[in-house]
Amino acid sequence: FGITAIFVTHDQDEAMAIADRVVVMSQGRVAQVGTPEALYRAPETPFVARFIGNAMPLGGTIAGDRLHLRGGVLTLCAAAEGKTA
Repeated sequence: FGITAIFVTHDQDEAMAIADRVVVMSQGRVAQVGTPEALYRAPETPFVARFIGNAMPLGGTIAGDRLHLRGGVLTLCAAAEGKTA
């Protein structure tokens, strides 16, 4: 239809179901903007991960195709240089 609308809601399920793009806000500031899928699959901060429901953020470091965690090292499907873990 070519219509642009801003829809403000506190209902996460509703926002994720109807939006092409979602803005997650924290304390009056934009925390992340993206498609619902991008927010779920690649949250940029621990706050967004917890808010969206990705309840198991892992702390570690990424080097090339390896994710180094306290308990061991995982091989990533694709290199993620510069991303935070």
